[in-house]
Amino acid sequence: RVVSGSEVEPQSWPWQVHLLQSRDGTFLHKCGGALIDREWVVTAAHCVFQEPDVSHYKVILGKHML
Repeated sequence: RVVSGSEVEPQSWPWQVHLLQSRDGTFLHKCGGALIDREWVVTAAHCVFQEPDVSHYKVILGKHML
């Protein structure tokens, strides 16, 4: 749910992704993004600028309640 927004139907935004970054062995929320192809996600540059190594990130798709 977005602040001042409204609840949406589950799976009504299938391209929306949850980007997590590893910190001390734990994956924590970093940013959102959008799935633009089978293996490609686009997100804002500031989300990955300080840590460009993709092994430090995890992408979650298809979840309704995060």
